Amino acid sequence: MLSQLVQDYDILYVETHEKTARGHWGASATAFEIPRIAADLGEALATVAEIETCGAVAASTGANLLIEAVAGAALPEPAWSVLVLPHERVPFPGWVSLTRCMRGWMVQLLQTTIVAVLEWKRRLIGLTRKQRGALYATRSAEALVVRAAALEWRTYQLDLSKVEKLRSPTLVVAASQDPMHSVNSARTIAGRIDATFIEVRSFKDAHDTPLVDGIRGWRSQIQAGEQ
Repeated sequence: MLSQLVQDYDILYVETHEKTARGHWGASATAFEIPRIAADLGEALATVAEIETCGAVAASTGANLLIEAVAGAALPEPAWSVLVLPHERVPFPGWVSLTRCMRGWMVQLLQTTIVAVLEWKRRLIGLTRKQRGALYATRSAEALVVRAAALEWRTYQLDLSKVEKLRSPTLVVAASQDPMHSVNSARTIAGRIDATFIEVRSFKDAHDTPLVDGIRGWRSQIQAGEQ
């Protein structure tokens, strides 16, 4: 996606590193707080860009962090925004809560076990594309940071009134076949601000050419309306 968008825009890429940031033995849910991450996002962007003159493209939990940052006045509103697969709630399974009671070494042992099982299967019979992605993500993740992030996001509920702080043109993107990102949730978010809503097929489409084509078409309509 970025390789295509860079043909149209100067790109500033920001990543929160929720999976790979360095953890520590005492890491807990308090080590990852959504308001603090949203404030950090706003502070980081403010040092490198006049965000009011820029467009913002944010995906998944990043889309929610953008909403939280603007609503909390940590970030000036962008000139336009694209929210890709935003959430009202993040559907982490209930068993994630059980990791709160686990000591740090137990969480890291669980990660090591998952990686070992996937590596064993890869050598024996091979992995599906989805399983290869899971192996890469699990192997590269910092287990204690992932736990802290998962526990925080699992209790998260988007206050829909915060969406209304986005008053500039906004595009909301949903994926019909992505079980982790609810189409109805994205549609509800779009409806709060009368945003343009488009639906693609899969998670991959929401990060690839179909999304880029959607952004280009939407921006063309916005620019035509301004003339």
